[in-house]
Amino acid sequence: LKALNLMENNITSLDGLTNLSKLQDLNLNNNQILKIDFIIGLSNLKILRLSENKISQIGDISGFTALKVLKLTCNSITSAKNLKVGKKLREIYFSRNPVSTKELDRLGIRRYDKVVFFK
Repeated sequence: LKALNLMENNITSLDGLTNLSKLQDLNLNNNQILKIDFIIGLSNLKILRLSENKISQIGDISGFTALKVLKLTCNSITSAKNLKVGKKLREIYFSRNPVSTKELDRLGIRRYDKVVFFK
């Protein structure tokens, strides 16, 4: 299984995804997810869509070395000070989150090919 679309399912958390080691595209847009710790072990994940959830914090995701696109639009992220990402990340979407653009600038977020984080 390379792609999994679980959009609009009122999901709050997921267990057992570590068995999907070949998963490359995970769509969890428009759910009720609070934390993203469930994605540990998805080392081949290239696209992670988590827009329109209830995520308030984002931390170290540098272990996802294949991740190229991270979509976090329309969440409740107030801080990204602990955000660490892998070297392959090229697109990151932070729009419609209460995190400050100054904080994202300090993290060097603007170095990516495509960055969207206006409010």
